[in-house]
Amino acid sequence: MRPFLDRRRGEGVYEPYGPGRVRETSCYLEFEFPLGDADAYAVLYMTTKTLGKEIYLQANVDEVFAGLIWPPFEVHEHREVFLRELVRIRPVFAQVVAATARDRFDPAQFLFMLDPDVGSSKLFVTTALGNISDTDPPDRLNRAIVGLATLTYDLLVELTAIPVNVNRVAALMTSADVRRGVNRALRWVDANKEVLINSVKPF
Repeated sequence: MRPFLDRRRGEGVYEPYGPGRVRETSCYLEFEFPLGDADAYAVLYMTTKTLGKEIYLQANVDEVFAGLIWPPFEVHEHREVFLRELVRIRPVFAQVVAATARDRFDPAQFLFMLDPDVGSSKLFVTTALGNISDTDPPDRLNRAIVGLATLTYDLLVELTAIPVNVNRVAALMTSADVRRGVNRALRWVDANKEVLINSVKPF
């Protein structure tokens, strides 16, 4: 599954959907929306739980956030302190971390889920729609897509504007896995800062 911020236009058979387009596979719906003139795209997925009908909207942020959210910390207390430091001056990130800690989808949470394209788990910003029926307001899905796309976009812009201060968290990076997670996030910021600066929100 493609990352939320993708600099490549998707391949395959798409249908128009609002300002973007949508592609259906046997496992998910893929929504793609241009980010202004930045030659980049916001990509969201709609999936259902296995053997159920609960609808999830997801944005793949594995490359940038997986190592910050759930690295295999050697000491559990360090994970809590480390996350507190990360959320201290990042209100959007703090909002999603708080929802994750409460296992709530309001507005969304970080959730590891299976990527059927590769057969392994990835980290997504995820919100739940419950069951969608013909009696629902016609714009219910659209409003959810706009909300998740905006939240995830703001999350990435915030991290780019306020990258992890390695010197400040150095004492908390006692594990090689933690250091790798931080360095991975910093590499993502370096590679994508210019794209985000030149982009606009998908809606």
